[in-house]
Amino acid sequence: MTNPPFMKPGAHTPPPDRSRATAHGESTADLSSWISFCTAMAKPRGTLTLIHRADRLDELIALLHGRFGAITLIPLWPKPGVPPKRILLTARRGVRSPAHISPGLILHEANGHFTPAAEAILRGAAALGV
Repeated sequence: MTNPPFMKPGAHTPPPDRSRATAHGESTADLSSWISFCTAMAKPRGTLTLIHRADRLDELIALLHGRFGAITLIPLWPKPGVPPKRILLTARRGVRSPAHISPGLILHEANGHFTPAAEAILRGAAALGV
């Protein structure tokens, strides 16, 4: 499981806190490097799970192509009717099964409170249904 930095260099204003800036923005280890490292670390048929920005999904899929299959995309909807900003992605190394998209998880009610499903996962250790 990994949480690579979300932003390409120059595509955002880094936070003033150095550790947050490192966590948020790519540097010498870009997304391609992260996926290459994950490929090298995963055993055949092993699982990769990551969270990333939904607007970089095409790049993620391209980097996984030929290395991982059985991709499952789990959109994280901020609120009902709002496009996802983040996605969870799972994939299996060296597997050729087709990809699918799960219904995902709506994180917040319209009033900003966590949905019961999100609360169950965050506070109750419930599994994320995929």
